[in-house]
Amino acid sequence: MEILGCQLDIAWEDKAANLAAAGSILAADVPAGALVVLPEMFSTGFSMNVAGIAEGPDGPGHAFLAETARRYQAYVIGGVVTRAADGKGRNEAVCYDPAGSEIARYAKLHPFGFAGETAHYAAGDEVVTFRVGGDPGQIVAAPLICYDLRFPEAFRLAVRRGAELFLVIANIVLTLLFSSLVAYAFARLTWPGRDIWYHADQLRLRRPHRPSVRRKASGRAGQTPSRRSRVSSPSGRQAQSPRSKGLWSRRA
Repeated sequence: MEILGCQLDIAWEDKAANLAAAGSILAADVPAGALVVLPEMFSTGFSMNVAGIAEGPDGPGHAFLAETARRYQAYVIGGVVTRAADGKGRNEAVCYDPAGSEIARYAKLHPFGFAGETAHYAAGDEVVTFRVGGDPGQIVAAPLICYDLRFPEAFRLAVRRGAELFLVIANIVLTLLFSSLVAYAFARLTWPGRDIWYHADQLRLRRPHRPSVRRKASGRAGQTPSRRSRVSSPSGRQAQSPRSKGLWSRRA
């Protein structure tokens, strides 16, 4: 399976501009059956303005993901903001299959309190797994969001539910200088002959979840300073993408 990460220069709280930009990037080349990964809050940037950006399941972000999946006959996952029962936001990752049907929805377990996220977003309460790809060769995937990767128990719970692939999407706001820096990664659990991929850019894990890992991370592109996408081997060797906007792909 081809996994495609979308390097996107996100315009602040401008859904129309961001959906158009993502659509333009994805028009380059999405093979049928691929898995397309967009960042956390990809249509707005990492915003605490829940009232201004939250949407329902028929909202523009959801509609874009579903239509993109149908158009390219691919699996598509990206970050959206919805409302919790208590009125707070829910920072979610939602995935659609090639028919455009929703197959998984995950709410971030660990909102980033240092950025005030806990004051505006309700925490999720469960690990989610789902299957991507056709038979043979289906993969069990588990989505996680940004700060979740600091908590290995979420990964362990996903493993117990059969996870082979982690999809960790993120949208990191570091400082005003690095405003709305986007990074996400995919992580694949290993047994002999398999690799683990995990977020390897700004939020580095001190220890891998398995002894031998391969990691992939992707940063935003644009006029503000940004990180490149990268793949790191267990020995520390790295391959980096260009800084330009576009698709960054690896085969699972």
